[in-house]
Amino acid sequence: TGIERDAGLAAQARARCDRVVEGDLREILPRLAGEPERYDAIVFADVLEHLEDPVEALCSARRLAAPGGRLLVSVPNVGNLSVVRDLLCGRFDPVPAGLMDAGHLRWFTRDFLAEVLEEAGWSSIAIQGEPGAPSPDPGPFRELSDHWPDHDAESLGTYQWIAEAREAGEGQRVRAHP
Repeated sequence: TGIERDAGLAAQARARCDRVVEGDLREILPRLAGEPERYDAIVFADVLEHLEDPVEALCSARRLAAPGGRLLVSVPNVGNLSVVRDLLCGRFDPVPAGLMDAGHLRWFTRDFLAEVLEEAGWSSIAIQGEPGAPSPDPGPFRELSDHWPDHDAESLGTYQWIAEAREAGEGQRVRAHP
């Protein structure tokens, strides 16, 4: 089952999915939760950063999960070297796609992603970084950042965070694990 609000993209998705529901995710997830079908896996691939309330969407998704159901989430990393370097240079320039996509309403670090998953009741199993293409001329900035206390070298080289989580279940303690 796929969810897509753009009619053209929904038509393309129908070639790959058994079922595509067209419309706004915020309205569709609660509606699907009222149906008897439950899902073994739920995927939010570059979606959460476009939502006003990602926790609400993840809570709705939890209601769709079968017992022990899995969640896979990918989000761009605002701590990537290219974003941090631009901010230090006084730039915050939205573009049509990528890390600085003009459609992003939320900005994620690894810790913030873990917090959002926990708040929504998912038990985080793993959050890993995907490097993507290297930032242009990273050497001088990396040398400078090595002298900052508590700098996160992994985050600077991470383009996207990918989290795998599971449905926590009633009464289970929720804890994120990097």
